[in-house]
Amino acid sequence: KTFGCGDVHEGWYDMDRRTGFGMYIWLNGDKYTGSWVDGRMSGRGTKVLSSTSDTFTGTWVADRANGYGVKLFRCGDVHEGHYRDDRRHGYGTYSWSSGDRYEGDWYDGRMSGLGVKTMANGDSYDGEWEDDRAHGFGVKTFANGDVHEGMYRYDV
Repeated sequence: KTFGCGDVHEGWYDMDRRTGFGMYIWLNGDKYTGSWVDGRMSGRGTKVLSSTSDTFTGTWVADRANGYGVKLFRCGDVHEGHYRDDRRHGYGTYSWSSGDRYEGDWYDGRMSGLGVKTMANGDSYDGEWEDDRAHGFGVKTFANGDVHEGMYRYDV
């Protein structure tokens, strides 16, 4: 079915609402393939953004990433973990294309809670995070073997 706005949907309908499995292509080139409930992306599916080539495969609820999923970024970064309202939220692992890696808690799209970030150069920080920065008690281990244990306040 082609809509007046130029969007296209191929799949099942129930009472004129997308339902079951289907594929939807927006006029801008974004594409979703997966489950639909009451006309909305719900269940398991994959969405590819045409402008960035970013891809999310996982659980959807009412058109938003909710639950477990994997997001691949055009730059080579990868996040695997839980989402709430299209944002990283709960436990997950983010791997940067640079070789850095964070594994731990997320809140509203930011590293917050307990987590370990290992840098490509061998340095690591294991401890509390807030707003993407080391904040609270933590242990910083340097590649040369030096260790700093203590309280951090926004990365300092």
